[in-house]
Amino acid sequence: WLSGSYVIDDGGFATKTQHVAVSPRRVGWGEVVAVDAARCLVFRLLGLARVRLSASESLGGAVAFRALDDVTVKELQQRAQRAGRGGSHFVKADAGGVVFAATPGDLALMSVVNGRFVPIGVAAMAAVWGATENLRLDVRITHLLRELPIVILLAVAAVTVIVVGTVGTIVRYSGFTVSVDSSHNLVLRHGLLRISERVINQGSLRGVVITRSLVEQLLRRSRVAVLSVDTHEDSLSSALVFP
Repeated sequence: WLSGSYVIDDGGFATKTQHVAVSPRRVGWGEVVAVDAARCLVFRLLGLARVRLSASESLGGAVAFRALDDVTVKELQQRAQRAGRGGSHFVKADAGGVVFAATPGDLALMSVVNGRFVPIGVAAMAAVWGATENLRLDVRITHLLRELPIVILLAVAAVTVIVVGTVGTIVRYSGFTVSVDSSHNLVLRHGLLRISERVINQGSLRGVVITRSLVEQLLRRSRVAVLSVDTHEDSLSSALVFP
């Protein structure tokens, strides 16, 4: 941190890291694929955000700013939006409208069908068990669990993981919306305790990849990934994925 510096101007942003050797780098706003802004509860109270500017790997990849004020974040998003290249095939799209807004039911269904409840549920259960060990309740709980039949024990554990994981998914992706702003850029926003917003330049969009499993076909659901273009090498990438 002491050896790094950042300069942001109308043409783009520049970084300079100096350890043993000096490593300067400059990226124009037209090369920025997406702007991510994340705000946890404490950052929202302080009016700050963590910002990530996604650029081509050939230009050094993404640049992250740990804490910027809301005014600076808005200015970075506007500069990147104004410099978006190409994308004339999206000019006729409706601006300022919401394309999709997920309900809690949509998020719960996504959690179960796509298996997103597994990592969240397992992590939550591990945290709860760690808390019981700290409170010295693990021996008593283990003794009670041994009295239950193994089938009931496994069923209770499975249901608990599904419920806890599903609730965690709903909280994490609460208020998930896909919208188009006045500059015809795609805006993804979600989160309850930690709000995340991603602005994708229209010039970087080339299409979508739609995947449907057998269960999703029966439920008439789809998984959608955004197909974006590397603005420096003009190569396609599907790194931008809907949650």
